[in-house]
Amino acid sequence: LLYLYTEPFSIVVDPFGGRGTTIDLCKRRLRRYWVSDRLPIVERLDIRKWDVLQGAPPLHKRWGDVSLLYLDPPYWKQAEGKYSKDTEDLANMNLEDFYTKLTKFVSDCAGRMKEGAHIALMIQPTQWKNEDKSVTDHVIDLVKKLPKLALEMRISCPYESQQAVAQQVTWAK
Repeated sequence: LLYLYTEPFSIVVDPFGGRGTTIDLCKRRLRRYWVSDRLPIVERLDIRKWDVLQGAPPLHKRWGDVSLLYLDPPYWKQAEGKYSKDTEDLANMNLEDFYTKLTKFVSDCAGRMKEGAHIALMIQPTQWKNEDKSVTDHVIDLVKKLPKLALEMRISCPYESQQAVAQQVTWAK
């Protein structure tokens, strides 16, 4: 994504950067960054503490230099209780609150970004422990709630080939 949507010295914003991978990659590829997490790990002092429920990060006039907003939020019920027991954690909310809070954050950031900047939402469909084995496709549901943003591309790549059906393998190619 850095090669596709950024140039050297442009800014990448990652508000779910708890492990610091985005920082490490940006340093190697000469990108500036603003990386935060609701509960950053103690070992990474370069990760700011910021909760997306507070709204867009305080980049002030630097929003004009942001080329990529990289969003890798918790996968709702699949991450329930993994990060915290707090009901204000995205992974612990009911689905409608999850959508409302995440789309509010995306809209707030999008309204500050320059024209031509990109938002990458990395999220997989959720299948939680339920009797009918139903799956929630968060990407489609979230895009429907963000009518002012245009969906440029959607790629479905399972983590392992055993998780993919033939159609998904074709799409990934």
